Amino acid sequence: MLALSCIIMSIYFWRLLASSLPARDLIISCFIPMGPTGEGAYSIQNLAVGLGTYIQKSNYLLSRGPHKQATTDMIAAVAESINWLGVIIALFLMAFSTFWLVQATGSVILRIPKRFNVGFWSFVFPFAVYTNALCRLAQDLNNPGFRGWAATCTIITLLLWLSCALMTLWKGVWKGQLFFAPGLEGWTERRASEERSKEEYDGGEKQTTGRRAGTDEMSNQAANADTTRTSRPDGTYSLARWRRRSSAIV
Repeated sequence: MLALSCIIMSIYFWRLLASSLPARDLIISCFIPMGPTGEGAYSIQNLAVGLGTYIQKSNYLLSRGPHKQATTDMIAAVAESINWLGVIIALFLMAFSTFWLVQATGSVILRIPKRFNVGFWSFVFPFAVYTNALCRLAQDLNNPGFRGWAATCTIITLLLWLSCALMTLWKGVWKGQLFFAPGLEGWTERRASEERSKEEYDGGEKQTTGRRAGTDEMSNQAANADTTRTSRPDGTYSLARWRRRSSAIV
């Protein structure tokens, strides 16, 4: 899963370089790449510690062909090497995760969201797994710098979770706007506006067609009236109306 996440993050980073930052309401999603790397660092440390402990307790070593029986010191050295291997891999993953932290923080500073939405929860999980990995790394290395940074990240994570929870209760339970989707902002209004425009256009076409039909009918009646012949007592016909209209025009 970590390998697949690295592939996806490479594509995501290429998109950031080729295109631009996400929209203002979606900018918090830049913290999501911290999740796989932080969780991977935390998991690999626990796996390394667990495997080293199992090897020491069971005196177990991989064997290929005949060899001398492993001593207690050799088993302890192998277990310690596995622990350090987990720490080295975790350091590499934490450096990668810190890069995404800096990039996401800079992106949010450039495009600060105008209002709270559900996407703000993208803060919590990535930062939480990043903090877990830091705490585990500080425990393994027993380093004061890692301990201080881990404690700071723990406080930040708690504040982020508390802020998101309070804002969700206020906008969701109190105001009824919990499931606001940033990517669909104004979609319902735009669709209603398009439907109204379409109805107005169809109504205008019907009115235009009706006017044209009425104009044609009046033209036909006027033509018939102009060519109506009136009979004379002597049996001849005259186009009196047409002549009167012609005289008026002249």
